[in-house]
Amino acid sequence: MKYLYLDNNNISDLSGLANCKNIIGISASFNKLTSVEWLSEWNALQTVLLSNNSIESASGFIKSEKLICLDLSNNKLTKIDGIVFEADGYIEVNLSNNAITSVTLPNNCHFSKLALHGNPLTDDSFLNKTKGSDVSFNFFNELNPKILETAEFYNIYIADCPTDRRVEVEQASYKVTLTTANEI
Repeated sequence: MKYLYLDNNNISDLSGLANCKNIIGISASFNKLTSVEWLSEWNALQTVLLSNNSIESASGFIKSEKLICLDLSNNKLTKIDGIVFEADGYIEVNLSNNAITSVTLPNNCHFSKLALHGNPLTDDSFLNKTKGSDVSFNFFNELNPKILETAEFYNIYIADCPTDRRVEVEQASYKVTLTTANEI
């Protein structure tokens, strides 16, 4: 067995699958999962789709160097420092619509997409440590426009940016888009 498809099954616990270490893809969205520690030894994972659950912590979560897609959107995460991004190439990560206030990432994370919109972020320092194609997050008052000038992204989508706050970016090699939450 290489893939598990468990969407929409009212599942609250998958700890019995902790020994399924050769799984390369799991989709268990729209369930009642609260924990993901059982995935910590799944070193072959490439795709993890666990959106729309009740996951509060990702402590000790992913250690797979093969991970290319991670979706933990619409959960109850408050921080992501337990997620270890060790992938060799670019990774797509969707952590939107959680309760994340700050993001701690190792240096030189490479993302093809990093979605953080719908979180009450208060710190923009994660932009200095990441590279990639697209990043999205909600506007916050402490956003430092100078960080946008040095960030290594192709597209930056800033959701819910008030019209009276302009973000001016000089010498940028990417596009900054100011949007409402419904436009992302």
